[in-house]
Amino acid sequence: MSRNYPPLKIGFLLFPDLTQLDLTAPYKVFSHVPNIQIELIAKELNSITSDCRLWFVIFAYCYF
Repeated sequence: MSRNYPPLKIGFLLFPDLTQLDLTAPYKVFSHVPNIQIELIAKELNSITSDCRLWFVIFAYCYF
């Protein structure tokens, strides 16, 4: 008998000068796991620049 579990939520924090591979490598791995919900979390609704000048543009915002 199989059960329907709610998705496991995993959050990645976005912050200035983050190392791009520290975000995208685990994101890639978790994106292939079934029943996972991935959230990108940022403190403010601003673009964030990584240590190699890659920009992450925040386009949605939720209040908790």
